[in-house]
This record gives sequence, C-alpha cells and structure tokens, in this order.
Amino acid sequence: MNAIPFDILKLADRLQAGGFTSEQAHTAASVLVEVTSGAELATKSDITALKSDIEALRAATKSDIEALRSEMATKNDMAALRAEVKSEFTILRADVEISKRDTKIWFGSAMVVAVSIILAAMRYFLQHP
Repeated sequence: MNAIPFDILKLADRLQAGGFTSEQAHTAASVLVEVTSGAELATKSDITALKSDIEALRAATKSDIEALRSEMATKNDMAALRAEVKSEFTILRADVEISKRDTKIWFGSAMVVAVSIILAAMRYFLQHP
C-alpha cells in the first residue's frame, strides 16, 4: 500500500480547533486516509527501482558502445559512430527528462484531486452538520 504518512489524530485535533465538531473532524480525517491510501503514488522504492533501471540501461548502452568501437576499423567509421551515439544519448536524456516531468505532473494531479475531494467533503460536512 502506498500511503502518505501523517498523524490522523493530530489532523482531527486541528480541525476541531478550527471549529469542526468532533464527528466532522474525525470524518474528514478518515476521508483523507481513504483517498490517499488507495492512490498509487510513487514511493522511494519505486524511484530507487527506476534509478537502478536507468543505471542498467546506461551500463548496457556503454557495453554496446564498446562493442561497436571494437568493430570499427577506420577513423571515419568512429566519427560516424560518435555522432550516432551522441544523437542516441540526446534522445535518451530527453526521454528521461520527459519521464521525470510526467511523473511530477501525475503526482501533482493526484495531490490536487485528493485535496479537492477533502475540501468538498469538508464543505459538505460544514453545510450539513
């Protein structure tokens, strides 16, 4: 389960201090737990796995480059290979940056949805005590 760790009792106490009834505060805190516990958020282990995948890809790419270098016979072939490898690395870097951007956007969107649900629930409970 990919839950966001926080103190639910502290949240309920703060909501009560802000004017919520005890029941409203506990309900809002419970809703927050339900919303965030079901979300598929990237965890540290997910990011670590992604980093190790990238490192494995780098190692495989480096190995492929070395194999190609050994096969090249002339200086012209090496220049062409360098240009091709440089182009491939540029594409790979762009893909990694896009993946990082997409992950940040997805995480931000998930947080916006979670906060929106919480605010809607709080608004509902304030209007219908």
